[in-house]
Amino acid sequence: MNILFVHPNLCKRAYNQICAICKYTPHTPYLLYGEPDVSAMNLADNVKRFCASYKKVFRFRKIPYIYKFFRRVIRRYCKEWDIDLIHAFNMPDDVAVAAIETKTVPVIFDVRDMVTSFSKKLLAKRVLPDKFLKVHPIYKLTSDSVSLYVSNMEKKAIEESTARVFSTECMLEYSRDRYNIDDNNIVFYNYALDDESPGKKEKKYSSYDGEIHTGFTGNISIHDEYRNFLPLFKKLANKKIHVHMHVVTKDKASLLACKKVAEDNRYLHFYPPMPVTKILRELSKCDFGLLPFSTKVEKKYFDLILPNKLFDYLSAGLPVASTDIQCVKRFLEINEVGFIYENEEDLVAKLLENMGKFTVKPEKFLIGSNIKKLTKLYENIAG
Repeated sequence: MNILFVHPNLCKRAYNQICAICKYTPHTPYLLYGEPDVSAMNLADNVKRFCASYKKVFRFRKIPYIYKFFRRVIRRYCKEWDIDLIHAFNMPDDVAVAAIETKTVPVIFDVRDMVTSFSKKLLAKRVLPDKFLKVHPIYKLTSDSVSLYVSNMEKKAIEESTARVFSTECMLEYSRDRYNIDDNNIVFYNYALDDESPGKKEKKYSSYDGEIHTGFTGNISIHDEYRNFLPLFKKLANKKIHVHMHVVTKDKASLLACKKVAEDNRYLHFYPPMPVTKILRELSKCDFGLLPFSTKVEKKYFDLILPNKLFDYLSAGLPVASTDIQCVKRFLEINEVGFIYENEEDLVAKLLENMGKFTVKPEKFLIGSNIKKLTKLYENIAG
C-alpha cells in the first residue's frame, strides 16, 4: 500500500510513524512536507539521514504554505505516486481539509493537538508580533478571526475525514463531545522510536552517590511561564536533588540561563546538544523523568495531551514525575509508571518515597511494538 503523509511542519510524531512503517511493515510511505518542527530533538538532521537511508521507498518534496495550492499539490502527487491512502496531520488543520477536498483517496486525519483547546491569546501569538498583542483592537480582531477559522477547519477535518487517529484518549473524548464522528477512530500514542531507545540498562548515578537524580529533556524558555522550569530546578537542587538538563531550544538567552545555573550549583547539570540516542542513554542513568509543565496557563490544552518527552523517559526506563495534567495522570495510574505531584514540596517528598518502587518496561512504549494498531486501520480503510 502506498501511503502519502502530508505535514507542513513535520513533527516527531509523524517522523516516528514513517520510520516504523518503513522498518516493520510492507507499506511504502511518501511524504509532502515543508520544514521539520524545530522544537523536536535533532529532527532536521534525522530527516536528512532518513531521506538518504530510505531513498528507494521514500520521496521527498516540499509543500507550499499557501492553502489554495494544497489541493493541487496533493492531487498531483496522489496520481504521480499511485497513492492508496492519505495520512494527514494537523497543526495546521487546513492541510487535512485540502486533502479531503481532493476527493482522490481515503484520508486519515492524525490529531496531535486539539487546536480549539488553545486560548485565543496563544492562537493570536502564532500570527501576531508581540508588540501587537498589547494593542486591544488589533489583538481582539485577530484572536476572534483566528479562533473562528481554526474552529471551522478542525470541525471539517474531523467530521469529514474517513478515519481519525488521536494521540490520547482525552482528545478522542473531547472530539466525540464536540463533533459528529463515526467509530473509525483509534488512539495511537507518541511512541518513541525503537532505534533511539538505550536498550541495555545503564548504571544509575544514584548507585554511586546515594542521591536522587532526575532528568529533563525538552524546551525551556525563560520568557514563557509554562516553560520556565528553572525556578523549580533550583528548588530541587536546594533540597540536594540532582536535575540533569538536556535542553532543546533555539533561544540563546534561555540556553545561557540554563548553563549559568548549572555552573553555580553542583546539583544542576547542563548538557550540550547531542543525538537523541545519546540523550536517552544519559537519561537512563537517572531515577525519574520530569514533566514540570505549569497548570496555571493553557490548562485546557495540557489536560488533553501526553507530551513526547513522557515516552522518551519511558523508553529510557524512567518512571515519570508530572504536574497534575489530566491525561498524564490517567496514563500514569493505568500503566503504573509514575506519579503526580501538587507542588515543589510534594515533588520532593514523592521522589524520596518512590525511589525504586516503579518498574518500567521500555518495549511497551516503543513504536515497533505498537505499529500494527495503525496499519490495521490503514488496511480497514483502504483495503
